[in-house]
Amino acid sequence: MSRVIHRIIIHCAATPNGRVLGRDGETAAQVIDRWHRARGFHRDAPANDNGLTSIGYHGVIDADGQLLTGRGVEEVGAHVRGYNQDSLGLCKRPI
Repeated sequence: MSRVIHRIIIHCAATPNGRVLGRDGETAAQVIDRWHRARGFHRDAPANDNGLTSIGYHGVIDADGQLLTGRGVEEVGAHVRGYNQDSLGLCKRPI
């Protein structure tokens, strides 16, 4: 499947500035996946095998600069109503 991407949308995690989100054996992407699962998000056919079943973003950048993969770029995201079809969503932790 090939998607045409017209925009990259940067989101900010609503967490305290400077605190690394990933901890206690979970990456930041796994934490957000858990949050999104609790909100009812679900990936029908994940394009990668990273074990994340619900994350709506294509990538997560934690406060320490670590870039983590969420959904595959060929997957439609679940991050901004009305714009998921032609965008990539990245979630950036405040520094």
